[in-house]
Amino acid sequence: MRGDRSFAGATRNGSQVRAGGARSEETEKRLADLHVRTLEETLARQAAQIVALEKQLVEAKQQVQDIAVKAIEGASGSKALSHVNQIAMEQAKNRPQGNKDGLIPDLLGDAP
Repeated sequence: MRGDRSFAGATRNGSQVRAGGARSEETEKRLADLHVRTLEETLARQAAQIVALEKQLVEAKQQVQDIAVKAIEGASGSKALSHVNQIAMEQAKNRPQGNKDGLIPDLLGDAP
């Protein structure tokens, strides 16, 4: 009889262990599902941030390009103005001294 009790106790203990194991597996599955959901939410949030950052990058590139074009145009305009000034100075040097107001005679219609 004593052997029967051991067997019955072992079966009872085995059932309890299996039931406890089932609860533990279910808990582990819930935790894993929660972890997966959290990771998916993080992934979605980061994907949205990437899209926003890419948009900002495109806008920043356009601003840099606009600034570069303006700088090149400004430098070109500055060179042109400097060249015009240089020509004017050379013309002023070569101009006859008889002109009192410093204007080129042809512009005033006072050509000799």
